[in-house]
Amino acid sequence: MTKSKIKSPYPFFGGKSRVADLIWSGLGEVSNYVEPFAGSLAVLLANPKVPKIETINDKDCFISNFWRAVSIDPDGVAKYADYPVHEADLHARRKWLLSSATEVFHNKMNSDPDFYDLKVAGWWVWCMGTSIGSSWLSSKENNSLPMLSSAGGGINGLTLPILDWFKLLQQRTRRTRVCCGDWTRMVKSAITFGNKGLSNKDITGVFLDPPYDSKGRDKVYREDNNIFKDVCKWALDNGDNPRMRIVLCGYEGDHSFPDSWQVHAWKANGGLANLADDRGRSNAALERIWFSPHCLEIK
Repeated sequence: MTKSKIKSPYPFFGGKSRVADLIWSGLGEVSNYVEPFAGSLAVLLANPKVPKIETINDKDCFISNFWRAVSIDPDGVAKYADYPVHEADLHARRKWLLSSATEVFHNKMNSDPDFYDLKVAGWWVWCMGTSIGSSWLSSKENNSLPMLSSAGGGINGLTLPILDWFKLLQQRTRRTRVCCGDWTRMVKSAITFGNKGLSNKDITGVFLDPPYDSKGRDKVYREDNNIFKDVCKWALDNGDNPRMRIVLCGYEGDHSFPDSWQVHAWKANGGLANLADDRGRSNAALERIWFSPHCLEIK
């Protein structure tokens, strides 16, 4: 089923919206799509043709909670998300969200497939669009200003009502399975090849965009740091499977791949690239996307 593109409702460090079309040119039409590090879901939303099966995952319970909530009750999420930019509320909501990120909340996300929190989802997505550019949800105290350099990001830069946008997201992700846990669960055979309805001719596409092996990323991601080498190993171990197309994002020099893998260089414009230091600017030019041997040829 072909769908038009829908923009993600929040900006995200390391998001791949600018190269989503390139990624799909390498993945091509797949029957089963797996994304272990969901982030903003910009790549899934850019898929020109919705596959039979989609499974996404993010260990960060705020991300998983948002996508679960908006796919079930977009009206409820919009109720909490539709709010003007207000600095005092940004800091107050940040503290409230951190107090909500308890082990109990995370366990509910993992153990109860029907659990979601509308208030957490709405306030989180509002904060993401209000404060991107700083480590606003780190465990350290943060007194940074809201994002004032433009009209706003995510839902604060909308050209259509928030509820209308969320309803479009609900329609698009209606059959997308949302998991909240360790990435390795998503690349086991039960997910990649064990799904009912898949035949031996069906292709599985796996998009891997883990936190990179670089300084500073621990300040902008709440979960899953220091795992890049493990993700690369899995990709290399499975890259020769003719029923699988794997796309992996990272920085040049973080890992080496054989010549059978295609590599595409691109320059990021956002996230760490906007940090006011040499590290952010130099990292922007190091972005690489690797395509496994059975991906389509990138032209």
